[in-house]
Amino acid sequence: MGLAPFYPLRSKKVNELETGANQQVGNLLKGGNTDMSTVMIAVEKADVAFQMMMQVRNKIVNAYQDIEKLQF
Repeated sequence: MGLAPFYPLRSKKVNELETGANQQVGNLLKGGNTDMSTVMIAVEKADVAFQMMMQVRNKIVNAYQDIEKLQF
């Protein structure tokens, strides 16, 4: 069982946070009007959201595997 069946579980919010963080990093690198602390907070929020999503995915996989073991 690979990761592919769980891609639809990737929430819109995680995507929005990741996109926003990428845009802020790009803006900072281009010398835009963005301070480092705002960029770091955006990146960390995206990272925490992604990690939480992966933990939920792992719990689902573990539950599925436990159910498979129960089959008679």
